[in-house]
Amino acid sequence: MSPPLPLVEGKLLRQVRTFHTWKWRQVYLDKENLNVFNTRGARRGELIRLGPLNSTGGTDIYIRLFEAPKPNGFELRVRDDKMLFAAESESDRDRWVDALVEHWGATLDQASVNISTDRDRQQAQRLFPEVPPLSLDGLGPLIEPTSTIQFPARLKATGDVLMGVGSFIRRVRWTDEPILAVALYINASAVGDAFDAFKGFSLERLYDVPTFYTAFMDAPFRKTFVFSCRKRLSRNGIIAALHDEIRPRIGAAVNELVVLTTFIEKSLKKGESMLCTIESSKILDFHFKGFSHPSIAAPSLCRCLQALFFDNNSIQLDAKRGLIERVPELWGASPATTTLSKHVSEDDDDDEDEEDDEEEEEEKQQLLRRQSSTLSLNNFGPMIDPDSSDVFPGTIAPLPDQSLLLLGTRSYATGSVQCAVGLYVDPIAATEHLLRFKGLSFGSVETDPDFFVAFTTGAFAKCVRLAVRQAMPIASLASLLAHLLTESHCLQETQSIMDLFHALPTTTLHTHAALWMLVRADGTFHVQIDNASPSTTSPLSPAQQSALGTAIQSLFYGYHASDVHARAQLMQRLPALLDRAKADLVHTYQDEIVMLKENYKRLTPANRIKVGYLTLYNKKRTMMLKWSRRWCRLDGVVLSLFSHKMNSRPKEVIVLSNCTIRDLSSHEEMLGELRKLDHIALVLGITQASGDVLVLRAETVAEGTEWIEALTEASRLPVKQLSTTSVPLQETSASDMPTLEEESRDDDEDEIPGVACDVVSHSETIGVEDGEKDRQVVGSLVQWILEDTRNQIILILLSFLVWTLSELPPGGSGASDL
Repeated sequence: MSPPLPLVEGKLLRQVRTFHTWKWRQVYLDKENLNVFNTRGARRGELIRLGPLNSTGGTDIYIRLFEAPKPNGFELRVRDDKMLFAAESESDRDRWVDALVEHWGATLDQASVNISTDRDRQQAQRLFPEVPPLSLDGLGPLIEPTSTIQFPARLKATGDVLMGVGSFIRRVRWTDEPILAVALYINASAVGDAFDAFKGFSLERLYDVPTFYTAFMDAPFRKTFVFSCRKRLSRNGIIAALHDEIRPRIGAAVNELVVLTTFIEKSLKKGESMLCTIESSKILDFHFKGFSHPSIAAPSLCRCLQALFFDNNSIQLDAKRGLIERVPELWGASPATTTLSKHVSEDDDDDEDEEDDEEEEEEKQQLLRRQSSTLSLNNFGPMIDPDSSDVFPGTIAPLPDQSLLLLGTRSYATGSVQCAVGLYVDPIAATEHLLRFKGLSFGSVETDPDFFVAFTTGAFAKCVRLAVRQAMPIASLASLLAHLLTESHCLQETQSIMDLFHALPTTTLHTHAALWMLVRADGTFHVQIDNASPSTTSPLSPAQQSALGTAIQSLFYGYHASDVHARAQLMQRLPALLDRAKADLVHTYQDEIVMLKENYKRLTPANRIKVGYLTLYNKKRTMMLKWSRRWCRLDGVVLSLFSHKMNSRPKEVIVLSNCTIRDLSSHEEMLGELRKLDHIALVLGITQASGDVLVLRAETVAEGTEWIEALTEASRLPVKQLSTTSVPLQETSASDMPTLEEESRDDDEDEIPGVACDVVSHSETIGVEDGEKDRQVVGSLVQWILEDTRNQIILILLSFLVWTLSELPPGGSGASDL
């Protein structure tokens, strides 16, 4: 029987799985098989279309188009097998793709986006001449400068036009790290009259118009955000970044965010992307790594995704400007020419004497403070509470000569009382007092106790604006606050709040009316109604007012807050406020972290020391918890695990040279353990030569990533002079070490051979002199006596017993002659 005639045949470039190189192969496609041969005729690959065709097409056969690392490329995936090909031209690729779709019933991914980097494009130009992009009304592709990722001028699936590019940063421990490149596409044909009010505005003018960004988010046309990975980003890192930015904004609609994160199943590698398309009906379409997911009816999530870049308290300052770079061209404005902004300072006049120089410097410092305060007031507008839809003004004026700025809002529902709370501060005094916390992230706001002490006791005005949704008596509101203070064990302030509210001129708080609870810079506490003149007299003494103001702050956003997430929501604008402040005159946490990181990088890996608490996993435990906290100390290539940081004797010691460090967060068993937690954690594994795996868990993704990087660098170091190391060690049997099965790998990752490593037992390297020193220091009787008073009492009683026995007669007592 003659073999079936091929449907398509020809030469294609195919990526070799072993070394990820590209080689020319002769490919034959028939109705059942796809065969790949080298130039000598030897078979080098085969794909088989199994199963009959269904009415809806083939089963588990997908095609994804790409332009990097090779142009005119496509990925063919048949169930768990895949091959990467690249054609010589786009028409040749279309010929293969059409044949696979028609005869194999393959599904072509319509969400494929052409993205590439400068390095990939240089490799592609060696084999293929670069084809100039098509002219789309004068618009071409754009390159994101941080990651050098190029985004095409149009999306192939929808035809949306590229408006701009930028970098998506994540704030981790006072450090802004760009983790993704982002591009914005819009349906230009559906813009209509959405921007009629801004026609004629230049790009530089649009930057400083908050109403433009609000109109852009409210516009009904389709918007697509394309997030492309600049380097490998884990699944936990993506989810943590979305939680940090969206969770404080989304309010009660947090379930929409949870649904979105369930679609993120794997990590993103360099060049891979995810798409968020916001339809005019507030429907969100999500595509991850080229695969489509069901649409979500998520109006709050659609708003928050845009607010990441366009609202007033966004920390994505570069993306906020870069994503609208081509918007003025919608109304025919000339293309914008972006230039790097530089700070130009006037040269000092060398002819002036020192006194004039000091006066000039003092004037410059005061000018910096004034500019910082003015910028803060001009860039913050009103806010809409996401849960109650109440509108809070951007600024309020409790006193004629004082304006307070809105930081955030939060809804409360207790019993029959439903209200929304907004937090206002004096931007000038608050910035000067809290400037050392510049760079603080939302997650740090929730967990930093020093920050809340400084915020509560700071000498600047603070106001809690409480807006009720229905009319209620003032006495009822006072009783509610008194009840909450009682539950918080603030008993002395209970009567103070009742006396202060009874002194108000009105007895009823009407619907949508607001009550202001103002803590002034001198610590005094006052209560007043919207647009009412403040009372000049108070029934409370200054000491009582100060204590009551501290208790009220603790009740809403301090230690006694009912929900810790309320802290981040009430202060969601604080990072943006401090970012706009001039930090030239203050030593901030950000400066200290930058200095420490610079000193750390100057050290060689062999001389670096890293310490911290990690949680050790013990699978064999049945009666006790499987996770136990350990104080970990990494010194060069030696990792020591202590039960507590004050202990001097480690429970386990591991030599990391030639060991394998892996991220086990996606392991099946570890996924079950991580789902039991109420926060996002990261699990890492240390595989030794014997096959034992030491499993450790970091409580945050950022901390876990730092540990993986440090341990990986240490594992590459050779073992040197272990015999001179004197570390007391308890013997640990291999059966006590937790073992895991091999980590399940992504379908699109190539298999890598296991790395054999020889681990030298640390206990065998301890010399005789070290053993003697260990017995003299750790096991000495003198140290045992000095550790505890009870040990001294035991020694005294033992000495008394020995002395008593020595005083007995030789024959003993009670002996009789027979």
